[in-house]
Amino acid sequence: MFAKTVIEAIDPQKNSITWNAIEGNLLDLYNSFVVITSSEHQWITYALVYEKKTEDTPEPLAILDYCIGVIKDTRHLLEVILPEFSKPELPHLPEIPALPTPKFPEIPKLELPTLSRPTLPHLPEIPALPKPKLFPEIPKPELPTLSRPALPHLPEISALPKPKLFPEIPNPELPTLSRPELPHLPEIPALPTPKFPEIPNPELPTLSRPALPHLPENFSFA
Repeated sequence: MFAKTVIEAIDPQKNSITWNAIEGNLLDLYNSFVVITSSEHQWITYALVYEKKTEDTPEPLAILDYCIGVIKDTRHLLEVILPEFSKPELPHLPEIPALPTPKFPEIPKLELPTLSRPTLPHLPEIPALPKPKLFPEIPKPELPTLSRPALPHLPEISALPKPKLFPEIPNPELPTLSRPELPHLPEIPALPTPKFPEIPNPELPTLSRPALPHLPENFSFA
């Protein structure tokens, strides 16, 4: 399948390129065919945007396989091959002789004199100070004994009569009502029982069972 394409757009920010088919037998099957490629880190994405001329037109799987093959063939271009560097040879350094261990002169141990405990001077005994009296003693006053005063004699108060707030209302005598006599209604004669004509039971014909056709022994339903 042949197709001539032109680059329509390049987006450096998205690392995408858009190709549009303008000639070739690819346009015999599709009204338009656009391929959009984009890359991010180590991933490459192919997007096929097309419009079929008829519903019987197949999907462009062959073109998709071709795009996958192109990615596999150019994979080695994405890999960075670092050159191999040889280990540099260091210059020969002379051996450094070991330094002798320094000897320090011995410092004699100083003998410290033994100090005796000094004798403290005799101090006279200090007499105990009397406890100071902050407040003078107040003598307890003698209170006079009070006698219970005699209460005056009160006259006896007679019980007050219970006041009548509301006057007594006599119960009114209600008249005795007699039951009214109902008017005499004439007796309603009983209705006769209706008689319906007897309906004879129809005699149904006796149906015989139809005879089934004879089937061979090796007969089976498909």
